[in-house]
Amino acid sequence: MIDDNAREQRSGWRRNNTGRDFELYSGDGFQPATDIGSTEDCNMIGEVIVVGDLKLRENAALDEYDRLGERMYDIVSRLPGFLSVKSFKAEDGEELTLFRFASEEALEAWRNHPDHVETMKRGHAEFYASGFLQICKVIREVGPFEHA
Repeated sequence: MIDDNAREQRSGWRRNNTGRDFELYSGDGFQPATDIGSTEDCNMIGEVIVVGDLKLRENAALDEYDRLGERMYDIVSRLPGFLSVKSFKAEDGEELTLFRFASEEALEAWRNHPDHVETMKRGHAEFYASGFLQICKVIREVGPFEHA
């Protein structure tokens, strides 16, 4: 088991304060979602966005889930075409994670990565009670804009 001090020495995914989702972590601490891959001043048309709403089982082994999440982030963040990941929690408790990829090909490279395929199998067998993924393609973009 990794103690909290050892966790702070490494970068990658860390469980956020909800205890159910991950945020990107660096040695400097958690980064707010706005600091993880900005969309400002870039054309997003053609990008692929994956919306995930995955619910953990009550008896899920959270240490192992954390370990696998960190490993998967380490892999996906090195793949060409991966742009960002952000997690959000609504007032009603629903949590969503958004993954951005530059293209369908970039998403397919991640979806078919052998380590990710094995981890997805484990996720369904050991960690997730329910959920969904929606794969969306950006077809129109408005902005960025500023209001005075």
